[in-house]
Amino acid sequence: MTELWRGYSFMFIDAFDFAAGQSLSEPGSCWKDFYVNNMMMCTDDSCTNSNSRYSFWLATAVPEGQTPTDYYPESTSALTDRETVLNYISRCTVCISDYKI
Repeated sequence: MTELWRGYSFMFIDAFDFAAGQSLSEPGSCWKDFYVNNMMMCTDDSCTNSNSRYSFWLATAVPEGQTPTDYYPESTSALTDRETVLNYISRCTVCISDYKI
């Protein structure tokens, strides 16, 4: 297997009065960079920033011996330190097979 990139497991965003996302089995759900709410809606004429407050990312597993209530903060939306939020976001890797089928 050849690694193409590593990233963060994006699930979906609730923006512009609809939800949009990717299947976790598709490479489009593995984003190279983590964005809290940096989404835009573009048409042929213009782009508009999202005023969404909700993006959903796959969470990391709870360490053995801890409960979800003890491990996860009550809300990551209150966390201002990006690195702290990243501790709770699952990582992903996109690969391609080296073998011809």
